[in-house]
Parts: sequence; structure tokens; C-alpha cells
Amino acid sequence: MSYDAVLFDWDGTLWDSVHTVFSIYKDMFSEFGLPPLEEKDFKNRFTSNYHKYYRLMGYKGSLEEADSKWIKMYEEREHLIKPVKGALDVVKLVKEKGLKTGIVSDGSDERIRAEVKEHGFGPFIDVIVTDKDVPEFKPDPKCVAFGVKKLGVEPGNALYVGDMDSDIAAGKGAGLKVAGVLTGFHSRERLFISSPDYVLESVLGVREII
Repeated sequence: MSYDAVLFDWDGTLWDSVHTVFSIYKDMFSEFGLPPLEEKDFKNRFTSNYHKYYRLMGYKGSLEEADSKWIKMYEEREHLIKPVKGALDVVKLVKEKGLKTGIVSDGSDERIRAEVKEHGFGPFIDVIVTDKDVPEFKPDPKCVAFGVKKLGVEPGNALYVGDMDSDIAAGKGAGLKVAGVLTGFHSRERLFISSPDYVLESVLGVREII
């Protein structure tokens, strides 16, 4: 199948932030007096709706306080994070083939745009959709649908690439083909259960699809 556009999630898909983000939650939960967090459990239970995740893990305090603490810890550790190996080359290739590109993330608009620009993705991305554009968390398909509309392509002719079951559900819900990558926040088993059209070891696999 040929595509007119490829849209990517950011964290865990193009941006190799999983281990750093896990370390933040582990340290936060320790400070909050919650049970020790293990990486396997994190990948099996984490959801992009982080407020829901706090409550799921037993946190009963202020969500605003938790958000503020997370942002502070992330800013202190952001320098440790790099793009997924080969991610920029893949995005460049998509553009070279004449396809449109987009990033669709639940993340902070300011953070995502800064990271995209700093690491050289900017010239190769046509549209960026973040929490500023669509406040609903994935698996709600609104953010992916918004990105496709902004690109001016038919959903059935576009591919969405993500690392979480919520990415797969959001892409499917918006009418796109979906690819799940194994470099991210959810385990292999969790991705397979969500039944993506493609399962890729990393975003490098997009080269074979397009």
C-alpha cells in the first residue's frame, strides 16, 4: 500500500525518553511514599493520561503538585535524552519520497516544539499536534484526526506510528493504518493485544512500509 502521509508520536517513538521518564516516576512515587516502581510493571500499566496513572498507582495528593514535580525533574534530566537511533533519517526519507509528515503527541506544546527544533526535525515536519491543539488524551482519536485534517490527506491514505496501545487505538479510531514500535512505553505483549497493522522493532521499520 502507498501512503500520502506518515504521522508520528513523539515520546518513545522518535524521542528515546522511556528510561528517563521511568526514572522520574520511580523517584516521584518514592517521594510520595508509594510502593517501589519496577520497569516491567511501568510498561504494563502506564497510560498517556498521566493523571489517571497517578490515581491508578495509589497517589491521592494534588495533581497540580505532581505535575509541577514531574516538570521540574524532567527539566533536570532532559539533557540525558536523545532521539531514537535513526529517527531523523526516517523522517527525512519520508519527506524525500514526497509524503507529508506530522507529529501527534499528548505532550506539552512548548516542550515538544523545543525538542523537535533542537534536534533537527523541524524542517522535515509539516504539522505538530500537541495538548495545546487537542486537550483530550489518546486513545481519543481527535488529535490524530486533527493532524490528518491539517495535512489535507485522507485518513485511509495515512499511517500513524506510535509506541503505546493508546496510539494504536487513536490511529485506528481516526481511520488510519497504524504501526506500533517496540522502543517505547508499552511492552511487546501490550502492543500486540492492541492489534496494530504493523509491529516494528523501532521507527526504522517505517522505511520498509513506505
